[in-house]
Amino acid sequence: ENHFHVNYSLGDLHADSEGIPAGQMQRMACIISDFLKVFGENGDKRVCWDIADYPQESQPDITFEIKEDGRLPAIRTIPWISKRISQEEGGETEIEYCIDVNETHSEELTFGEFVAVYRKLGEFLNNQPL
Repeated sequence: ENHFHVNYSLGDLHADSEGIPAGQMQRMACIISDFLKVFGENGDKRVCWDIADYPQESQPDITFEIKEDGRLPAIRTIPWISKRISQEEGGETEIEYCIDVNETHSEELTFGEFVAVYRKLGEFLNNQPL
């Protein structure tokens, strides 16, 4: 059941989206259109990273511990990895990752931090007896 979902949301912290002037509505439509041209399901995905850009020796320092725990979790959920792309008008694009496992949520991670977690988990799993 590996399903991938793409969801979009539009938020305005300062005003209700009802009764706004035509110029503001046009500006919102242009911003949404520009965003979807890059990040939409059929967008060109110009903002992307490659794991090869983050060599092991230069990966960010993320402190976390992986250890065996004989207890069974009270809740067994499918691990969930989410990617949040946000951009304020005229601002830089921010992309953050979050990992959720058994109702435990990570902090928001940059791509470099996400790669560091991936590598540490890989090292741990490669050292486990079969």
